Order: sequence, then C-alpha cells, then structure tokens
Amino acid sequence: MSAPLRIRLKELNEDLAKMLSECYAGRTPLIFPEKRNRERRVSEQESRVLFCQLLNGKGLRYSVEAPTTNKYCFQTGKEEKPRSGNTDMCIYDECDKKIVNIELKSGQPGSKGISISKDLEKLICENVECDSSGEPVQIRDPLVLGNWFHTHVIRKPESGVRKSETRKEKSLPTLLEKFHKNMIDVVNENKRINAMPDLLSKLPIHILFSFIVLDEQTPNEYDFVSEWFDFDGNGSEKLDQYSERFFVKNDGILKSSHKRHHV
Repeated sequence: MSAPLRIRLKELNEDLAKMLSECYAGRTPLIFPEKRNRERRVSEQESRVLFCQLLNGKGLRYSVEAPTTNKYCFQTGKEEKPRSGNTDMCIYDECDKKIVNIELKSGQPGSKGISISKDLEKLICENVECDSSGEPVQIRDPLVLGNWFHTHVIRKPESGVRKSETRKEKSLPTLLEKFHKNMIDVVNENKRINAMPDLLSKLPIHILFSFIVLDEQTPNEYDFVSEWFDFDGNGSEKLDQYSERFFVKNDGILKSSHKRHHV
C-alpha cells in the first residue's frame, strides 16, 4: 500500500470535516435544508458535494455511485439473487484503476445496524476476486483502500432533557459501539457476505474511519476522530480484539485521535 496515498486521504477527510462544519455554521453557499418541522436535514449528500469539490481541487480522478465489482445479497429473511451494489464514491489512479472505495453516511443507524453492515461488507469484500459464478478465488493485489466518512448531529434537547455536554459524551461512543458489533457480525459470522470464511480469515482490512459530530447548540465547533483500521490477521490479536481496541476502548486507536475544533 502507498503511504503517501494513506496520508493524502486522511488529509482529505480532515478538510472535508472542516468544510462540513463551515457549512453547518452557515458560512458557505451550500446549506443544510430545513424539513417541515424546521429541523435541518443532515445527510451524506452534503459530504458528497464537498468531497467532489475537494477532489476537483486536487486534480484527482473519481466517480460517484460506482457499481461494485462483486455481487451481494443485502435483503434478510427473503430469497434474493446476488447483484452488483453501488459504492458512494471511488478514487482512481492516473490509469483509471480504482485505488479507494468511499462510503459516506450520516446519523445514528437503526438498532440492527443494517445500513452499517451492508456498506462495511462492500468495503471489505471488494478486495476479494471472484470467478464468473461469484465464487471467491483470491485476495485482490494490490488492495483497494476503504474510507468511511460519517456525519452525526446532536439535536437540541427538549425542556427537561439532559444537557448537551452529557449527550455529546455519550453520542459518539454509542455510534462506535455499533460499528464494532457490525464489523464482527460481517467478518466473523459471515452474515450477508458473498465470500468463503476460509478466504476472509486471510483478508487484510484497511479502512480509514472518520466521524464528525456537529451540535445544534454549538454550531461553531465540532468534534472529529479519524484513524486507519489496519488488520492483517497475521499477528496474535484476533479481529474482535482489534476491533474493540479500535472502536470501543476509551484509550483505543480511534478515540485517541479525538479533537475538538472551532470554526
């Protein structure tokens, strides 16, 4: 893997977080539209527009809603024929070879975390080469890096509801706990995944996870964590142990990167 590419991608995520915060603070032409209840709608669409601006400015080649290389089954409890999915954005090298798959998301996923699982599955399994029948053959070489950028907003509390600072302290850990559980669900339990467990056990996972937390009560500041999830499966540490250390532990890999920024 290219170290300069990893560094460059992390810088792009930091720039995207800053641009989103400026947008949320009302300092850019792009705005977050209001819903009928006057609450601002925050989705991955704003991240997509701003990410495109960043990539245009850097002269990088990219695509949006790119069809996946492999086929997947995402519906639970019903028969479904495997089909290609879409990746939110992809970055390519100068020869138009895909080098980064990007998923953009927002909000707290549902209790079952289905929206997490299906997109984690794509980021991981696009590095498995399959034959014409969909059977996994080998691990792709070189690997395509993954990038997950997540926007989360803490809404204003209603009268009598706990203070914003308490909600802020609990909001991100709750979100990251879901990512830990779904990472294990996707890889270890092999749910809704179009690859064989013996191959997956050897599959390296290299995904840059970035989370920006915006707060309605303090729109001029934001919390941001961003770090690489690097698991090769070669050491003594198992995936569930590494995932817990990455997402969950207070002194873990991702939370140690936490910074509060002012716009």
